[in-house]
Amino acid sequence: MDSESASSACSAGPGPAGLIVWKSDDLKSYEKKLAPKMNEHKSANEELAKYASYRIEIVHREGDAEAETHVNNSEVFFIVSAKPPKSSAARLSAIRRSLLEKYTARRSMEAAEPNSAPAMY
Repeated sequence: MDSESASSACSAGPGPAGLIVWKSDDLKSYEKKLAPKMNEHKSANEELAKYASYRIEIVHREGDAEAETHVNNSEVFFIVSAKPPKSSAARLSAIRRSLLEKYTARRSMEAAEPNSAPAMY
């Protein structure tokens, strides 16, 4: 399968003709390249290669993705690096605290009333 287009960040590797290899450092370098090009959804992408029946893109995101639906194609994502948004970290922290409080309260109740039925949560 011949590539109709391919990015300069790839190199031909050993193997069958037409094999394209994107090295880890090459992929990581797109973070700096795409970050300034982000749209209002905090996302930017660039096509790496295009074939007759599919294409390969790299995407840089610094926010939640928009919901998408596809009829004739599938997407596979490889996460090069990721950090949860601050709001997610705060939310997880609050959930963790809440569960810990429930667990502590349950243990205290069980210690005070050893013959009572276990509390459910």
